[in-house]
Amino acid sequence: MPLLETPFAQLDLIRQPEQSNEPLQAFDAADEYLLNHLAQLQPAAQTRVLVLNDSFGALAASLAGNVQVTSSGDSFLAFQGLEKIWSAMAMPSMRCRQYPPISLLPARSIRC
Repeated sequence: MPLLETPFAQLDLIRQPEQSNEPLQAFDAADEYLLNHLAQLQPAAQTRVLVLNDSFGALAASLAGNVQVTSSGDSFLAFQGLEKIWSAMAMPSMRCRQYPPISLLPARSIRC
């Protein structure tokens, strides 16, 4: 499994649903490019970042330890994946927030 290495974090991401011997990685070149560009801007810790439709959680997970992240999208698998990543990272709730796919919004929101 390839690691996502960015100026913000080094992460071992797993695509959802989890499969043994998964041949695909949970991030792409666009994720890496955006994270490298954002690192050049040197955002302050109190910077608030909204991440929309993060396919597998690479953007939100990478940024969560450095800025305040809010993530939302229309993929339930992406929602599950990011929830697992943030739980494994033990992110404090003040640093990250995720809203479920829009159809579920009235039912609940997840704070990690």
